[in-house]
Amino acid sequence: MSKHFITALLFILFSFANAQEKKNILFIAVDDLKPLLSNYGNKQIKTPNFDRLAAMGATFTNAHANQAVCGPSRASILTGTCPDMTQVWDLHTDFRISNPELVSMPEYLITQGYETTAIGKLYHKGSTSPGHDSKSWSVPHAQPEGNDPKLGKPAFEYYHNPSTKAEFAKLEAELTASGKNKGNNRNALLKKLKPSNESADVSDEGYQDGMYALEAVKMLGTLSKGSKPFFLGVGFQRPHLPFVAPKKYWDLYDRKDIQIDPQQTKGSNIPEIAYHTYGELKAYTDIPDDIQLGETLPVEKQKELVHGYMACVSYVDAQLGKLLDAYFKLGLDKNTIIVLWGDHGFHLGDHTIWCKHSNFEQATR
Repeated sequence: MSKHFITALLFILFSFANAQEKKNILFIAVDDLKPLLSNYGNKQIKTPNFDRLAAMGATFTNAHANQAVCGPSRASILTGTCPDMTQVWDLHTDFRISNPELVSMPEYLITQGYETTAIGKLYHKGSTSPGHDSKSWSVPHAQPEGNDPKLGKPAFEYYHNPSTKAEFAKLEAELTASGKNKGNNRNALLKKLKPSNESADVSDEGYQDGMYALEAVKMLGTLSKGSKPFFLGVGFQRPHLPFVAPKKYWDLYDRKDIQIDPQQTKGSNIPEIAYHTYGELKAYTDIPDDIQLGETLPVEKQKELVHGYMACVSYVDAQLGKLLDAYFKLGLDKNTIIVLWGDHGFHLGDHTIWCKHSNFEQATR
């Protein structure tokens, strides 16, 4: 997202905040969301609620991240400053420590008489102070876990597939038998089994984003009855890897119709430092970990991953629809601004790259 866009966004929001009738703000973040949306002209993706929101306001068609990395981008958006000001360039630095003088947008709004709170991922979780940056919220931030009525909670927040859960149980038993079971085996188990996607026949609430939408709708009802204007942040985690979404969203697409990106080689006259071998994706155990710079994944695996990304985008679109339904049902369309943004783009095999962490437009836009 460009510096000029951030400045304009903050100016608009703060102008409303300082007006005689202060507007509520519904601030929706979508992780790893590139403009692969029907309101951006994509003919294959099914995102009717993004269309619905776009018809209500303005769509920014050339907004770019300051840095195509989650931590820096989110710190920038929420403080209105660039990474060289926040001093957040990675996934570990907390801007409250690197630059204590900065004030976040919701923190500022508290001083203007706002109630502020958030559900889900607004900041990068690994680079914030306790409470998901507690200074930002007058009502504590919430991050509920997915919980399907029949299947319960997913393994490690991600996996409902019975065979996957059974394999995790087997691996944990092996750790116990070896004497290496230390009580918190998440990292050890995910190094052995970590599928890059899942299509399970579960409810929307079976994964976190469905629970985020459910709790956000409840919070909208509560905040709308309060005496203060409010800022509600809602941060959806998909389409971030792993590409896990209820089966009905996978079923929206026929994989044989999915096209891989035509740019399957490195470009000419581009320095090698511009490329990477997508370590984020290779952390998943169904992806070869010996990929070299410029090598591509097999076509069928590429189609599977693109299918998963699209399913996750449609899953988030459905959650957005629930928020919009509540927005109108509660009469919030009369006094509430909606801002929806992605923290950066995402490579889907173009230029031989996956994920983000590059300066190509696919990652920054």
